[in-house]
Amino acid sequence: MTPAMDEDIRRYRDVLRHLIERSGKPHRTIEDQLGWSRGAVSKLLSGTNELRVRQLLEILQNLGVGPMIFYRLVYGDTLSERILEELSASGDEEQPVVLPPAMSASEFDRRIEEAVTAALRREDRKLPG
Repeated sequence: MTPAMDEDIRRYRDVLRHLIERSGKPHRTIEDQLGWSRGAVSKLLSGTNELRVRQLLEILQNLGVGPMIFYRLVYGDTLSERILEELSASGDEEQPVVLPPAMSASEFDRRIEEAVTAALRREDRKLPG
């Protein structure tokens, strides 16, 4: 893992910790509501257990926070700039980066949720049993 990835993961955990604290919900309540074992939230926030996308989305949904809000809290107003940098760094320098037309935060949340739901369904179909 690169230092930049480590920093992103730390920021994800910090923002998630902040959102949980602001919600006033004890970890035990969130764990009970999600059907998780005792200590699961603490282990995710401390880095003892890896924070997975599904777990992140489950906690966010439990807290009533959409993915767009979460990512804005993680990256602030630099989110668009960061996306452009990532696209520029990974793409062919000769081709211009073309972004889709702007969309509302609710439309972005809806599209992210649809994409994640579709991906999770594909993963569920791959599981034996």
